[in-house]
Amino acid sequence: CCRTWLCVPRAAVRPDDDSQVRCVVEKGKAARRVVQVGADDGTVVEVSGAGVAAGARAVVEGNAELEDGMAVAEETSR
Repeated sequence: CCRTWLCVPRAAVRPDDDSQVRCVVEKGKAARRVVQVGADDGTVVEVSGAGVAAGARAVVEGNAELEDGMAVAEETSR
């Protein structure tokens, strides 16, 4: 029926083959999520899809090198 769209930093979404991927942090490890992309103003982008949830910690730096299950170090934005 209805999709839930969330706005995330543009740097948190990257192309991967024929899809768009967002990496999130789960229990200190990277988890790749395929997302559908909506409006994009160059700074933030709307995303929807399985595993998209408000409050999920997104990877915005170094996400091009990440694979599922890789350990990540979290930083809190200032």
